[in-house]
Amino acid sequence: MNTSHARPRFVAWRSWIAISTLVIGLAVATGRIEPHLVADSPSYLEYPFDSFDGMLRSIRTPGYPAFLRLVSATLGIRAVPVMQMLIHATAAWMLMRELRAWGTPAVSPFAAGIAVALGCTALDNEASVSTDLLAASLGVMTAVSLLAWVRTNRECWPAFGAVLFSVAAISLRPAYLALIPWVTVAGVLLWIYRYRMTPGIPLTRSLMLTCVISVSIALPVIVWSAVRGIVVDDFGFLPFGHQNLAGLTVQFVNEDELIKVAKKSELLAREILASKERYHQDGNRLLAGDDGATMTIESRWDEYVWRIIQPAVDAIHPHDSIASHRAIATFNREIISAYPFRYARWLVLAGRRACWGTAANIVMHPVFLFAIGCAVTIKLLRIFRVPWPKNLTRTSTAESTIQSQSGLDVLFIVAITYFVIQLGFVILTSPPIGRFADAAAIFIPAWIAACVTQSVYLAKEP
Repeated sequence: MNTSHARPRFVAWRSWIAISTLVIGLAVATGRIEPHLVADSPSYLEYPFDSFDGMLRSIRTPGYPAFLRLVSATLGIRAVPVMQMLIHATAAWMLMRELRAWGTPAVSPFAAGIAVALGCTALDNEASVSTDLLAASLGVMTAVSLLAWVRTNRECWPAFGAVLFSVAAISLRPAYLALIPWVTVAGVLLWIYRYRMTPGIPLTRSLMLTCVISVSIALPVIVWSAVRGIVVDDFGFLPFGHQNLAGLTVQFVNEDELIKVAKKSELLAREILASKERYHQDGNRLLAGDDGATMTIESRWDEYVWRIIQPAVDAIHPHDSIASHRAIATFNREIISAYPFRYARWLVLAGRRACWGTAANIVMHPVFLFAIGCAVTIKLLRIFRVPWPKNLTRTSTAESTIQSQSGLDVLFIVAITYFVIQLGFVILTSPPIGRFADAAAIFIPAWIAACVTQSVYLAKEP
């Protein structure tokens, strides 16, 4: 397989303009071009840039607030959706370019790029003033850079891109800390695949350099955590995360068990129960369901975190994010230590929930549903041997089959490892809700689209 010097002919600026126009045009047509404020938006818009101490104590990382400030100062806040769409279109275009460089027929990279550009994460979050879409775009760019690094046999610029895009994604959204182990796992698998196709490459050195890239991504995280430890006496990436986990652990136990196991955090446990009672007295009710069931835990999670647990800890530690974080961490440890199998059960069932939830989101997505319908129609036509138009036929040689299959193979490696590691990281502290699962599964529809279109493109005329 010789992919090092592949020159994708279709990767001209006009292809970037075409995909950008498609993304923005669809947003305009569906009325999703104006900024949409969500629950998280104020915490990004009001980020304390004027105080370094405040930045280190904030529950948000500075990446997305810096992006908002830059866009607002230059183009205005109303330009945020368009800028997010352009960056995401660029990520999809980069994926198209890289798959073509792996020797994949042009129609398949185009289908994969469209699947990313118009995927669940894009259509649901393109106008939202939140980190979802921009972080997902940087995740795609990280994967493309890793693929380019393997394809070009360890050129420096793709490796630098993988580090840069990963660090940027983490600075936007801490959930993308999962990119650190993902780069290692995916990089190792991709190099093994590359070695199988081209046995002459130095495999051991390549695997070692993969680990160097992962360490390079981790270094800024360690530095940031160290600075927080020195300045605000809290070594950690953020004074947040345990709050999300508490939204799960508090649902693993009943009220009697909670008071029984919360010895060091008894005050917080009792305040949480009192906060829950106040929530009910105000006329609110948690969503109905069987206590302990995966879907029930997921449906009540957000209410528990922001309407019950956070008010309770704020009552004990007002205006002190670090003390609050430590108190909730102790609370979580006591529950998980007392009932480790309940936590293990949650991880297994949440993983199952992530799989079928992702499949449902893909099938229900209007663009993907239409594409699935087209694929089924094409398959039926092929079964009944309806002749194809000549411009859709192509006789594949052994060489073209090997090269075109290589692009699909590496995309499959990326898609599966990205989904498993990203979702595995999420379910440690949070339920696999759509905004998390869709971003983790962003490459799966791309792989399916590429496979379907390539099977048509390489089909022989009957």
